[in-house]
Amino acid sequence: MFIQIGDFEIYEYDKNNLDQRHLKYILNHNDDFLKYVTKKIEERLKEGKILPGRGLSIDGSYLVKYKGEFVGYIRLENLRWNGTLDIEWAVSPEFQNQKLGTKIVRTLSEWIFKNYQQV
Repeated sequence: MFIQIGDFEIYEYDKNNLDQRHLKYILNHNDDFLKYVTKKIEERLKEGKILPGRGLSIDGSYLVKYKGEFVGYIRLENLRWNGTLDIEWAVSPEFQNQKLGTKIVRTLSEWIFKNYQQV
């Protein structure tokens, strides 16, 4: 299952999808990504659920597809009492230096502000 958000498709992890498994493998072996992730990506991706009504779960992790290719990872976590939400993201090394990370975060943030009144 996926949600279209701007130019991006946000996917629940499907271990049977070879493209998703490949991206997970690359992120799992990327030292820069692993520096900022407190849990292994396998554990994080198991938590992701696209909710009825096509919403993303807070404390959920997802894979991002852009122009037909899986390019990165996002995680929504720690909705605090004051309405702040942490967003964690990574772009696969082969797609870095294309400003995709900025575009993912900007597009996702705009979508969250429109769809989650508590943020």
